[in-house]
Amino acid sequence: MPVTATLRKYVLGPIARTLLRIILRTWSLDGFEVGSVGAHKFGHLALEPLIGHLEARRRSVGDRKVLWTLGPRRGASNSALHALWHRELKIFPRHLLGLAISTHGPHLLPTTIYGARNVLDQDPWRPRLTARDRDVGRRFLLDRGWDGVRPLIGIVVNEGLHYGKSWLSHETEIAPNLRVLTFRVHEFEPVVSEMVRRGFTVVRLGAPPATPLAIAGSGVIDYATAGPRNAALDVILPGLMTTVISTQSGPDAVALMFGVPVAYVDVARLKYCFYDVSTVYWQPAVLQTSGGERLGLRDLLAPKYYELKTPEDFASLGISVHRASPADRISATLEGIEFGSGALKLDDRDREMQEVVRGEFARAKERGVLGERGAATGTLSPDFLRKNGDWFLRDL
Repeated sequence: MPVTATLRKYVLGPIARTLLRIILRTWSLDGFEVGSVGAHKFGHLALEPLIGHLEARRRSVGDRKVLWTLGPRRGASNSALHALWHRELKIFPRHLLGLAISTHGPHLLPTTIYGARNVLDQDPWRPRLTARDRDVGRRFLLDRGWDGVRPLIGIVVNEGLHYGKSWLSHETEIAPNLRVLTFRVHEFEPVVSEMVRRGFTVVRLGAPPATPLAIAGSGVIDYATAGPRNAALDVILPGLMTTVISTQSGPDAVALMFGVPVAYVDVARLKYCFYDVSTVYWQPAVLQTSGGERLGLRDLLAPKYYELKTPEDFASLGISVHRASPADRISATLEGIEFGSGALKLDDRDREMQEVVRGEFARAKERGVLGERGAATGTLSPDFLRKNGDWFLRDL
């Protein structure tokens, strides 16, 4: 190790930390709390600061102020998201606050996407794209064929990466009947074509590795595979969409952060969505036991099935996932777009079934199954309930 590096590490570093501790002893943190955002995956970095900030606003504990800290930018999955929160919140260096905590010990408020701080429906505040951000995003879309008028529909297809692990070979080669987490992008090409036919511009959101859409031409922008891509556009584009259609992946969290409605299709896991977020519409996949029984909502909210997460979990219980047909997926997408625009109308029977669904989530919460998650305020596809309510809502 060079002499200067050794000196910096073993002499100057400890001296600097000691001096900083002395200075911090004069910095009274009485009346302060520290909001610490720990996860830096794309979705977490979108929602955790928002949820923590809204919780702090909602609690309004006297005159106490929250000091925010994020992890290092180099460790974040998206530097633009990191910069956005530096713009929206007063972010302090984590090392400085770490020393302050050890010196004074203010109350630490770790944030999480799920839990008592999931208060997205309890406060209208959202971060906003700047005028420059919007201009950059619009110019990118205009340069790729958008006419500036057609409504923008985002689509997110999870092709196989989940928290850094690839389940693609497992689900398509080892256990192709499962298909719990992954989709093939061609499964959504009929949806894209129909949306274009109906006058929408479809923007495929996401990042490599991704398979290019086989559909090209006016009305389709495959941002996930067609450059130039960058961290800023990863954040800007979801915020410009009218509605985002998703199979559950990171970009939909950015849309929710900006208040853009998200429609989830073919949902196999109820554990990861729909709590305290009224801008969510969802359509479930059909889960079936090895004996051929379709699992209804009461089954899915029982401890045995609610914790299903990985393909191995589904395989161990012999659960297969049956996705919607192309026609039903198109119907769900259109219904989700109507939901996002406010045009989705529910009749008395629809509203009654939605209340039954939310009531069962509330009972599951009372039983302790949902832990600290909030209320289930998302809208379950009325079309799905009309067609499948007899078995999906049985015994409720």
